[in-house]
Amino acid sequence: MADGNAELNPPGRRRAWRALVIIGSASFLLSYVAFCIGEYGDRGPAAFLEALYSSAQLLILHMPKGELPARGPHVLFLIARLLAVAFAADGVLLVTLIFSKELRLWWTVRKGNHTVICGLNGAGLELVGDARREGERVVVIDPESSAAPGARAEESGASLISGNPVDARLLLRAGVPKAKYLLAATENDSANIAAVVRAREVAPGKSVRAFVHVADPQLRVQLRRQRTFRSDGPTPATIFNVFDNSARLLLRDCPLDHEPIRPATEQVAQLIVIGFGLMGEAVLTRAALTGHYANLKRLHAIVIDREAYRKKRLFRSRYRHFSDVADVRFMQLDAEEPAAQAQIAALCADPAKTISTIVISFDNPLRGLSIALSLLDGLQSYVPIRLRLNDDSGLAALLPQRKITGFGSIRDACKRKAWLDSELDAMARKLHQDYLAKLPEAELSRPEKRSSYPWDRLDDDLAESNRQLADHMLVKLRAVGCHTTAKGKNDPGIVVERFEPDELELLAKMEHQRWMAERYLAGWTLGPRDDAKRINPYLVAWEKLPPGIQEYDRNFARIMPGVLNSVNLEIRR
Repeated sequence: MADGNAELNPPGRRRAWRALVIIGSASFLLSYVAFCIGEYGDRGPAAFLEALYSSAQLLILHMPKGELPARGPHVLFLIARLLAVAFAADGVLLVTLIFSKELRLWWTVRKGNHTVICGLNGAGLELVGDARREGERVVVIDPESSAAPGARAEESGASLISGNPVDARLLLRAGVPKAKYLLAATENDSANIAAVVRAREVAPGKSVRAFVHVADPQLRVQLRRQRTFRSDGPTPATIFNVFDNSARLLLRDCPLDHEPIRPATEQVAQLIVIGFGLMGEAVLTRAALTGHYANLKRLHAIVIDREAYRKKRLFRSRYRHFSDVADVRFMQLDAEEPAAQAQIAALCADPAKTISTIVISFDNPLRGLSIALSLLDGLQSYVPIRLRLNDDSGLAALLPQRKITGFGSIRDACKRKAWLDSELDAMARKLHQDYLAKLPEAELSRPEKRSSYPWDRLDDDLAESNRQLADHMLVKLRAVGCHTTAKGKNDPGIVVERFEPDELELLAKMEHQRWMAERYLAGWTLGPRDDAKRINPYLVAWEKLPPGIQEYDRNFARIMPGVLNSVNLEIRR
């Protein structure tokens, strides 16, 4: 914590105050001496009071040149007048510095279309920095604005309001009714939810798009299951989480199928998570959503933690149907012990059976690095190790190239592309539009079928479902030996505009597996369709699907080239 006075008197303002005192004192003393010598020196003691008054007049520029005394040291008068001008200029600068924050806040709110961020601790400060780098005007509401994060936010050009973001008056002062985005990102999930609810109360029906950070996975699951932030409710909002963002980035850049998995591949993708906190759980659940490959074999996951059994119970209570999605085993071990490391090495010892990845997700990066380096010595074959690092740890330079990869940067997880990916959203929107186009008109926007609503009215979890579908396209393309490139890029591959029939069938089966995983982890169950209760009749094996539903999945494979084309990408092999 920084001294509160540091924020009230930042370096620029302190220098202006110091200069004002020095220049003003010098001007006043020089003019006083000059008046005493030249004009009032022979008039007795009372004249010294006249000299004080005249010196004050000169200091505040109220004495025209014609009123200067004819007698006296004119050089002193000249210097005093020049210093008086400098005094006035420095005074104007100081006033500007004092009121610049209020002026900046007023101008930001007046123009509107800005970003309001609630909270600076945790992810908040990184969100501010990224928004400013993107050229966004930002207003921050934070109860600890005198702390170092507040000073850093102001240095970046953001406007800062001190107080509780749940206070309706502060939300109005921050210009929420005219804002483009509202991000509630304090370290307290309850405060974030309350801030979004209150913001909707002060700006009902306004176009501000709200994002609420929820770190607690149990709460996040329940909020989505209860449709708390549904699109047609009083508090429409999007839930986001920096740990899930980091996991998404990790599995996009360092996929679990780092060795090609084809339909005839016998190996199973295996994920070993060491340290099962918020980041470890995010990696596991995200892997379960994306880990559906060409051989249609289930993901094999192993969790290693000192409190694995307790955390297993909590995890199972959140995701009751996880066993329908992937195979996961919890092992209560201390990964720092040599015996535990030997067991981990043994789990990866047979590359003919598993394609393994080790993810070390401790909060303490030094502890993780120690374990990662120890594991390298015991591994009998190449197994990539993904190590969680802090942005300021400085350990990335110490990692052996290729063998250990850092991940988990909060700075990267707070970038706009992580919580507001325009490219991913464009693909998701295109996918949803195609889905709606195939529905009979009578089934559009039916309350009992929430997925039939247009994109702008879609519930948060259903919009996220479309994003997950778009996310998985890269996995599907690798399954048929393809990749994406930007249009016009000099790539030697052949452009793919349509898939072969056997490829269509494979991609459709992969999509059905992915869709079931997404539904199961979101709390859906098998039964007669009821979207409100999250019941669906198609949570069954591919062979048991009606032909019409199978055709939905095939159609997705058919439109993949067009979806990617909409964001200036093309498929090549």
